[in-house]
Amino acid sequence: MVAYALSVKVVDDMVPSTYRETESNPDSIRWSEAMEEEMRSLQKNDFWTLAHLPKDEEIYMIQPLGFKAAGKEDLVCKLKKSLYGLKQSPRQWYKRFDGFMIGYGYTRSPYDQCVYMHKLHDSEYVYLLLYVDDMLIAFRNYLAIRKLKEGLSSEFKINDLRGAKKILGMEIERDMVKGSLELTQKSYLQKMLKKFSFDGNAKAVSTQLAPHFKFLALMSHVLVEDKDYMSKVPYASAVDYAGDLDKRRSTSGYAFTLAGAPVCWRCTFQSAVDISTTETEYMAVTEAVKEALWLCGLLEDLEIA
Repeated sequence: MVAYALSVKVVDDMVPSTYRETESNPDSIRWSEAMEEEMRSLQKNDFWTLAHLPKDEEIYMIQPLGFKAAGKEDLVCKLKKSLYGLKQSPRQWYKRFDGFMIGYGYTRSPYDQCVYMHKLHDSEYVYLLLYVDDMLIAFRNYLAIRKLKEGLSSEFKINDLRGAKKILGMEIERDMVKGSLELTQKSYLQKMLKKFSFDGNAKAVSTQLAPHFKFLALMSHVLVEDKDYMSKVPYASAVDYAGDLDKRRSTSGYAFTLAGAPVCWRCTFQSAVDISTTETEYMAVTEAVKEALWLCGLLEDLEIA
């Protein structure tokens, strides 16, 4: 366990959390470029102005290390807008973006507060998905997408990356000849394998499996009938009774598929300690049903299902 914990911490320590750690990092140049790009974006959107020390209750902050204004090093920043790192920052950013989208004629989904859609005259929708400050726009007509981008550019400083190739750890692969679109998480999986020392350098003492443990082929679905059955079942739920040896909590999980591919899945400890396998099953099914109801509502709202 100690070796396992240390191997994970070594990887985490490679990511700097302060400016001083960035200076001593092997990739300090790249980190500095990323910080400078973020600072240019904040300055472009006029987030602060330099002022003397406060006499009231307005919000001030010291100038960031490495980005002090020349000749004004003794001044502090008086915030004119909410900034990353403040308690109210996410709320203020979302209120601003949400107000713009609603005013632009888009509707917010009641099932996901970061999904916006706009119905056109031909009964088709333009979809915009928001994650913090990353956006994904989907529609068949490029002109409608360009119009939305122009509207966003008039209100926010955006970086147009054109056709989506990677977002939130997912790679998007298009085949124009076949007319297909595939989602993969190859890079993310490789990153996780490396983080937990399963990238070819794993040793028996640093993994959570029993020594010399091997998976059997019989444990996987290899028959054509099994694979065909799995492709037709849109969901699955499984449990492990009292698998947590320390707190005796059970593990439950579920997976949902759409068009033959998984779109929603989860595996975690249950929130309460159950006293029987029957209770474990009920709790697992309850969580799966709750997710199914939400997923069905979202798909109906998007007019996909």
